[in-house]
Amino acid sequence: MNVSFYSEASDEELAALLKSPAEGHRRTAVLTELFSRYIAFMKDMASRMCGTPSDYEDLLHEGMRGFIQAVDCFDPERGKRFFPFMWSCVRNRMTDWLRRKSDPVDADSDEVGSVTQVSPEMSVVVREMIDDALSLLSPLEAKVLLMKYAGYSFEETGDRLSVSRKAAENAAARAQRKLRIYAR
Repeated sequence: MNVSFYSEASDEELAALLKSPAEGHRRTAVLTELFSRYIAFMKDMASRMCGTPSDYEDLLHEGMRGFIQAVDCFDPERGKRFFPFMWSCVRNRMTDWLRRKSDPVDADSDEVGSVTQVSPEMSVVVREMIDDALSLLSPLEAKVLLMKYAGYSFEETGDRLSVSRKAAENAAARAQRKLRIYAR
């Protein structure tokens, strides 16, 4: 397969290629393409979330582990988009690391700070609800909304997604309207 195909393929197409039997060099090329699309995003998220500069490398490492988890677990057959799934995997890994660092868990405890641990079953249900809600949104609306909740300003979001600040604001407003209707 042509290397330019990888750069022009959607995230979902690349994820589907990873699920098909592939030669090692093709898998490496696909992973490299996906990783190159999101490494700056993970670096930025780590720098925004870290409390001290010494936490940055550890957070970035956790983000990369979340990225690999997303690549391994993403199912292109479900008709969902890769970015929201990957974003939540990366964000959850980083958040969990910060939570563990700031409030070590007693081995017998079911709680981390004041947050009760969620069962694996409930985690799957919540993830499916989030995926269902995000599937109602256009790719731009989903990216803008997720970036908004990650702490990006509309100006930063517009710059990163190559749209105007106003287009980012409008996409967020449309997304919020759709999700309010979905929640009813």
